[in-house]
Amino acid sequence: MTFKPETADLLDRFREMSTYGGSAPYQAQSETSQSAAASMEGHLPHLQAVVFDFLDKCPYAGATQDEISDALDLGPQTTCPRLRELEMKGLIVKTSAKRETRSGRLAFVYVTGRYK
Repeated sequence: MTFKPETADLLDRFREMSTYGGSAPYQAQSETSQSAAASMEGHLPHLQAVVFDFLDKCPYAGATQDEISDALDLGPQTTCPRLRELEMKGLIVKTSAKRETRSGRLAFVYVTGRYK
């Protein structure tokens, strides 16, 4: 299931609030990391908005990174950095609550400011 931000305003908000200078972070010593970061150019605001929108509408007061990846059909290598970026922007919070992941391990629950 793919979620889309409801308004253009939300996407514009994410474009204006760049992290890491507007590009995806990468490991300087890794050619593949740099290539992957370059491939994300122009996609970060949309992906951040999609993850934020999902969390904001989450019916069970937040979600783990695993739950977000599963619900949005995105890999953890896409959702994990977006969560960190949204956290750095002050738009979401990693709570002290934990839930079990598909692998049976515990993971922190993220919420938007609405559910703090």
